[in-house]
Amino acid sequence: MASSSVEKPDPAISYKNDLWGYEVRSSSDDCITFLNKYYIEVLSYGRDKRVILQAADADNCCALACGLAAVYLWAPQKSTTLPPRALIYLTAAKENLVKASKYEELVVRALVAWIEHGSEDALARHFEVLESYPRDLLTLKRGQTLCFNMGRSADMLRLALKALPFNVERGYVFGMLAFALVEVGSIREGESAARMALTIEAQDIWAQHALCHALEYQCRFKEALTLMNISCSSWLTRCSFMREHNWWHVAACQLELGGRSALKTVLYIYDEHIWGSQRVIKNPQTYINALGLLLRMEIRVDSSIVQERILQVVSSLKERAFEHQELLLDLLAIWAFGRADQPEEAIEMAESVKSKVLAVDVHKPSTMQCVISLAAALCECGRGNLKAVAEILGSTFYTGNLKVLGASNEQLDVFEDLWCISSLRAGHVTQGRSVLQKWTSTRGHFCRLES
Repeated sequence: MASSSVEKPDPAISYKNDLWGYEVRSSSDDCITFLNKYYIEVLSYGRDKRVILQAADADNCCALACGLAAVYLWAPQKSTTLPPRALIYLTAAKENLVKASKYEELVVRALVAWIEHGSEDALARHFEVLESYPRDLLTLKRGQTLCFNMGRSADMLRLALKALPFNVERGYVFGMLAFALVEVGSIREGESAARMALTIEAQDIWAQHALCHALEYQCRFKEALTLMNISCSSWLTRCSFMREHNWWHVAACQLELGGRSALKTVLYIYDEHIWGSQRVIKNPQTYINALGLLLRMEIRVDSSIVQERILQVVSSLKERAFEHQELLLDLLAIWAFGRADQPEEAIEMAESVKSKVLAVDVHKPSTMQCVISLAAALCECGRGNLKAVAEILGSTFYTGNLKVLGASNEQLDVFEDLWCISSLRAGHVTQGRSVLQKWTSTRGHFCRLES
């Protein structure tokens, strides 16, 4: 049962309450101020998450601040070797646990588990934190991210439901609940939760994103576009990942609606808001948004218009600095390398993905084979060999097995599009028709597919 009591502080140690009302050992007011600011930066997808380093530097004896700082520096690469500064913070977090509050101890042990033992152990410990300290929305956010990347949509919802009764005044919890509901297929409930979030905090970019997902799933694309066009001015102060991803949703809705100006609009969005001008790409999500949209455009509209843009992305990807950080990016890169007339790179990447998946998912044969098959199919797709794509994916291809890619249902739809188009063009009418029937049965009506 969740604890609502306040821990009794040790009089010999200085404790202060954080944003959630939980005790954190620190002698520094600045440390707590920076810590609270970090919480909001994460939940709001702000640009200043580095503030957690200021929290740790303000009090290097604060176990919670040091643990969060270590994860902040480690998480982008998730390398088995910690960056030197991250190791310093992690060591400080562990050493100061002896005088930390029980709340801090549970959170730091969850962070250590993520770094040292992997997602499965870390997720169990995140559940443990929320069982006793359900007001901690940062742990909820981090736990849901773990679930999403593991393809555990039901656990995303379980986490949100643990926190919900204790945070009804905070819009962020409803946004996190909304996305979890959409991911498990409770679309109407997800829509309601997202709207509740936005009544509390109208500029919650995650709630806007969750509501857009719910509307897209119901093929209410005009409503989704209206929502996002009204909201987009608030994205300017958000981090590049969510800003670009929400523009990706706008482009996807425009493609679905079609019309004479749709292609022009989508290209403008891609050029101005997703890929943008030549710059150093620091986030693999930028590549995912860019390549995911280009593949969707090629399948649904016209292959000729994407060629130049694919070459730009591949030129930036050639050093493969982001390889295996995101499996979804690996798969999209296979297609892009092939499309850019670099078949050797595509084949090498496909083999690398196969080795990676075989090493990680030995206990999930259906998932493992689905990812491997898709990698091979995208290799052929890049060459323009749609008949081979249809043969590789076969008649039982199921995107639900791809949730381990850390991708939403809408992001995975493009692979169903590819399956459908390749099946029809290869003469496998029954196979292609099964996708169309699924769309009409699950979404209530047919979303137009252009080719």
